[in-house]
Amino acid sequence: MLVTIAPLLALGLAVQYVEYDNDKAVASERTLELARSVALQVSRELEADTRALQVLAKAGRLRRGAIEAFRELAESALSDRLEGANIMVVDENGQQLLNTALPPGTPLPPRQSLENTREIFATGLPRVSDVYFGAIVKRPSVAIEVPVKDETSRMMYTLALDPRPDTFVDIIRRQEARKGVVIAVIDREGTVIARWPDSNKYAGQKVVPELLSRLKDVPQKTFETHTFEGVSVLTAVSRVEPFGWTVAIGTPHAEYLEPLWNSIAVILAATALVLLIGFALARLVAGQITAPIQALGAYADNANPGPVPGPTGLRETDALAAAIRRYAEAREAAERELTQLNATLEQRIAAAVAERDTAQARLVEAQKMEAVGQLTGGIAHDFNNLLTAIIGSLDLMRKEIAGNARLQTLSEIAIQAAQRGAMLVSQLLAFGRRQTLQPQSVRLEHALADIRLLIGPATNGELTLDIRVPPGLWSAYVDRSQLDSAILNLVFNAHDAMPRGGTLTIGATNRTVEAAEAKRLDIAAGDYVRVAVSDTGAGMSPETAKRAFEPFFTTKGVGSGTGLGLSQVWGFAKQSDGTATIDSRPGDGTTVALLLPRAASEPAAAAAAVAAPDHAVTSKRILVVEDSNEVRALAQSLLEDLGHQAIVAPHAEAALAILSGDQAVDLLFCDIVLGGPIDGRRLAELARVLRPELKVLLTSGYPDRLQPMPGDPPIIAKPYQQADLTARLAALFDA
Repeated sequence: MLVTIAPLLALGLAVQYVEYDNDKAVASERTLELARSVALQVSRELEADTRALQVLAKAGRLRRGAIEAFRELAESALSDRLEGANIMVVDENGQQLLNTALPPGTPLPPRQSLENTREIFATGLPRVSDVYFGAIVKRPSVAIEVPVKDETSRMMYTLALDPRPDTFVDIIRRQEARKGVVIAVIDREGTVIARWPDSNKYAGQKVVPELLSRLKDVPQKTFETHTFEGVSVLTAVSRVEPFGWTVAIGTPHAEYLEPLWNSIAVILAATALVLLIGFALARLVAGQITAPIQALGAYADNANPGPVPGPTGLRETDALAAAIRRYAEAREAAERELTQLNATLEQRIAAAVAERDTAQARLVEAQKMEAVGQLTGGIAHDFNNLLTAIIGSLDLMRKEIAGNARLQTLSEIAIQAAQRGAMLVSQLLAFGRRQTLQPQSVRLEHALADIRLLIGPATNGELTLDIRVPPGLWSAYVDRSQLDSAILNLVFNAHDAMPRGGTLTIGATNRTVEAAEAKRLDIAAGDYVRVAVSDTGAGMSPETAKRAFEPFFTTKGVGSGTGLGLSQVWGFAKQSDGTATIDSRPGDGTTVALLLPRAASEPAAAAAAVAAPDHAVTSKRILVVEDSNEVRALAQSLLEDLGHQAIVAPHAEAALAILSGDQAVDLLFCDIVLGGPIDGRRLAELARVLRPELKVLLTSGYPDRLQPMPGDPPIIAKPYQQADLTARLAALFDA
């Protein structure tokens, strides 16, 4: 027996060493993943604070230089979102003009460190500082700083946020790290911003030398260092992009060494116990071998076997008895299944009929929506052409009647009415699922935070706004602008349902839809994000709730609504491969929920916004190709009013004849749908063959033609105004 146990003991020790090596690798990977996770959370916190500051930096009071008037807005923002922090306004010389940490009228000292401020004035971009000692708050601090520009984009000041002291400690604390794990957030110079544990003790100190040397080029694997307390740790670091800070995490060696020693002790103890038990069992089994053989012989000799013998202790006899038992159980199960099949046949037939009726209803609904989509697409094209002519003409009229206040007012009313017509066309397209969508991965917590900023002041204290976003919320794959529009539609409906005030709740949760529920909701099974808007208003009757998503159906008075708000929400959800539901009872309020598909990946970092050109283009020769007489004449007038030479053609053949000649043309401005054998996209291709350097701008009133295709030139949607055309021309000729 010792000869048998010895190889097993050696194998066990070898396995434990392999497990130790694996445990160390797992600890390394876990530490790296935790470092990346904390770095991502710190980056999101900095991005959120930067966006909040950028919104404040656009406040009219600040851009006009009304610093004290801006103070009230800054303090309101701090109480809503940034409680515990303070906001500063600093000029180019580092002089503080406002600091919410001090009462109004208190003399303010200049900033001690001007590196961050000078960098922002030099680049015009937001920036996060390294650690410095705050002269007013008397503690190590960092500053999140954004530029403040006037209406002409001239740099005026910087707007800085000093987050509350525990902002980054809270992020670390939320990780619920294992005992002994040390987590630190470090600036570009190697100074500790926050640390757990003992953040107050070590904040503002330089990290240990062996860690400091690794901060310049962040390694993608763990390495050995020591903590401030002298404890040896397995360390991983991750950069907080794009801000240049670093997150360092140290895991103590005991985490993966202690299980090794425990396992070795268990193996040795188990080996000793197995030896003792083996000697005892060997004596016992020797006396029991004959009993199973005798039981099997007696069972085989019996003409009417009866019950199958129970376990005998011998493998062969137990296997035979188990086979007989399985045969008997299988026969009984088959008999029960046949009986049940006969009993449920009628139910299954009824279910099949119901499923057929449901499929037929879905087919009818799909055919109806296809018809509505085709109708709204055609209507949109004709209306957009009409609205283009109306709005553009009114634009030119306003210039001609600049001195007549009454006519100016009437033209403004006409333009607003025409724009309202364009919005109604857009709502019809949304219900018909023909609007142009640009889906992307969207973090809903960020979208709802932006919506809070939009609707928070509009409640005027009449409503209680409650936004609920759980941690770990998935990203949704939707068009961000249409999502904002849909949620705002639901918010406005909820507001109208509570004329005497109440609670408006916006919540988002993760939702996995199984096959049965997906079939009922007419969506694909899978992961979704549920966004629900709830009110505490009077609610709806079942009949009203059933028709709520129908276009032009409304319970509001005449002139109080178009009845397209909820139908637009429903159309957007369906076009996004999701759905919308409504739950309402009289007296219990209403909840409208959107089920939106989960994104396959997290959103990419937002690109820096490029400022739109704000200047007119010098005179150009522009070939206008448009089959609508009214729109062609308007485009010619708009361009000539801007100082350009407009050459017009009613169809592609006429345009190609001009381009084949010697007449100079700087830009082809062409409708996509021309009503002939050559459409606008094909005309653009042929034009570039004839004149490779020719610039092209397309336009269309058809919503499904506005979706950019690979290699497409820029597209401007109808209806457009002179300002839209000016901006597009400037962008084309500045490129």
